[in-house]
Amino acid sequence: MNLNNERTTALHKSPISHLRTRYKIYLALPLSVLLLLKLLVLNFFKGTKLCQIRTGRIGHLFGNMDMFLSLKEKKIIEPPELIFCGERSVCNSVALEMVVQSIPSFKSGLAYSVLYDLLKLFGWTKLLYELPSDQDTVGVLQNQKCHFAVPRCVSQQTSAFLEGFPNRPFFVTILRDQAYLDHILRGNFDYHSHRNSDPVTHFSAVNDFASKHQLNCFRMSAVSNYKLESHFKSVIDYSTKYRNESLDIGLVNECLFFSNSGSGFHSVPKVLRKPMVMVNQVHLNFFGLEALLQIPKKHWYIDEHRFLSFKEIVGSELGYILNANKLKERNIELVENTPEEIFDAHEECYQRLMGNFDSDPEMVNLNEEFKKYYLTDTVTPKFKAPFGEKFMRQNIELFR
Repeated sequence: MNLNNERTTALHKSPISHLRTRYKIYLALPLSVLLLLKLLVLNFFKGTKLCQIRTGRIGHLFGNMDMFLSLKEKKIIEPPELIFCGERSVCNSVALEMVVQSIPSFKSGLAYSVLYDLLKLFGWTKLLYELPSDQDTVGVLQNQKCHFAVPRCVSQQTSAFLEGFPNRPFFVTILRDQAYLDHILRGNFDYHSHRNSDPVTHFSAVNDFASKHQLNCFRMSAVSNYKLESHFKSVIDYSTKYRNESLDIGLVNECLFFSNSGSGFHSVPKVLRKPMVMVNQVHLNFFGLEALLQIPKKHWYIDEHRFLSFKEIVGSELGYILNANKLKERNIELVENTPEEIFDAHEECYQRLMGNFDSDPEMVNLNEEFKKYYLTDTVTPKFKAPFGEKFMRQNIELFR
């Protein structure tokens, strides 16, 4: 497959690159006009619309298409005939290839993305089709099959790569830190900083967990300000030494489970239907099928010198806030998980996978109570990852 979209890089593009991109857009304009005429004809006779896939960020690339295909299969939506196109950047060409295999009408090339931008600019939205959100508000993803096949060459490359490491089970972990906001996203994205976590705390916990069970742990990240400590012997710094697009997908596909802290990359294990533990969760009202279990950050309410209960959070707008500045305006500080809490969450995830975890009936009932809070509107996902039981017991007053 020939993918003509420009690849994104780990750093901001140089001024010369921006000029080159702008020049290519000008060259694509005449073709975009011709494509517009073609789309008008198809829309008149067949109702055809143009749909843009968010190819610039892997979370949306996989997540939105996964929801679209699931809703379509369940006949919850009946979209018109669609022509799919991408954005001007591609986060991962392997991921895009996997998605494109499920939608034959995908058109690569700059002209289609320019056409989409023109239609948005001039308000011709009747010719456009917007993909659904990646949030499962109707419970369609529960027990849903995987829509995207990992290419055979990716599996082969991953197997060859793993031969260079001790032959034992492994998991993958990723943590969002400030480097992602500074170097990957354009503009000021500090309002997203509430999803960041302390790398020392996180990696000390996962290293201790991996060492205890003789597991390999691959640290994954597009970019990070944190240099992995040399004494973390069980954590392999894949992100800075070995990373490539194929292995980003292949390692997740082959891992025992995925460990996530605030990263949108969680959509990869989500669509591949891999078990996941999510720590330092913030958006409590926005996660559905993504995890085997989760533990959240705590909300410290400065005005009253206390932690907010999780019922107060999920039962209000606080569970939906996507902006760190909004939390500051409400005098709320987020408190990250401790190394012990992160370790315990990984331990519970692992024991559940091994079939060795004995659930506490009281904690099971408490988790079921929380589901009732999640089911009261049409915005919140209908299937919620349970909270880690040890975290619940140690913070029982916040769950009452």
